[in-house]
Amino acid sequence: MGRFIAVVLTVVLLLSFGTRANAEEQEWDLIRDIEFVSRWPLGLSEMGEDRVTAVLYRPKIEGLLPAAVIINSSGGVSAHTDHFYARTLAGQGMAALVVDSFTPRNVRRTGDDQNHVAQTKSNADAFAGHRWLAAQPWVDADRIVVMGMSRGGEAAY
Repeated sequence: MGRFIAVVLTVVLLLSFGTRANAEEQEWDLIRDIEFVSRWPLGLSEMGEDRVTAVLYRPKIEGLLPAAVIINSSGGVSAHTDHFYARTLAGQGMAALVVDSFTPRNVRRTGDDQNHVAQTKSNADAFAGHRWLAAQPWVDADRIVVMGMSRGGEAAY
């Protein structure tokens, strides 16, 4: 629990610094349409599998980077939340992977019915995003956090 609190405090501190507003001053590369496989349990002996997509904000700095997996809320991926946090983190030197648990599954949002995408699938997407980041040679695999708001927060938890 102590490590969880430390991670939350670190993210809050990073977000409090803000980011640069001017696109010409961006300190990161934006990489769209990253695809990876997400697997979740289907009963005791089988696994379900989907391909999910993500957008990566990769800071333009050398060395091993800390990173965050950002999982969307019931409203889906939003420029005002998921991408805002990703830009903020990237501006502070932390890679951020915004995972879209809905669009690849032909779902826009789950606020009116959480059964459109089972929570176990969003949880699996968080693990898959973590695995993808940990496999990148420029990511410090010991410094990856998972974050999200609402439904995404449950996946992070």
